[in-house]
Amino acid sequence: MLPEANGPRFTFGFHVASQRTVLIADDHDDTREMLAALLGAAYHVVQAANGLQAIEIARRDNPSVILMDIAMPVMDGLTASKFLRANPALQWIPIIAHTAQPSLLAAEQLLFFAVLQKPIDYQKLLRLIRVATQRQMD
Repeated sequence: MLPEANGPRFTFGFHVASQRTVLIADDHDDTREMLAALLGAAYHVVQAANGLQAIEIARRDNPSVILMDIAMPVMDGLTASKFLRANPALQWIPIIAHTAQPSLLAAEQLLFFAVLQKPIDYQKLLRLIRVATQRQMD
């Protein structure tokens, strides 16, 4: 069992039953806020500041998609993604990794639905989230 994650947890917008939930895991407040603003009109958004918080929030909120930064304190995104894939209740959640060095994830491609290079191409991110949530509806 993981220790309780400490730190801020934010929810933007209001939750509507038909809305899909996107978990944004990034240690930079400004990046989380910008992504939440971008996604908040179409999705229920929850946030985590590190990989440990991402796991705890995924357990609690069962998001439709996780946008996971790789370089984070406390627990990095790669370790958190491996934990999520090993958990039968959470392994189905598509994880979109974002990193400044995507080549470092070449050996870990199977963990992720997609890998985006920073700076994030927001149009591509929106398309990937739509595809990931569409697959869940099929």
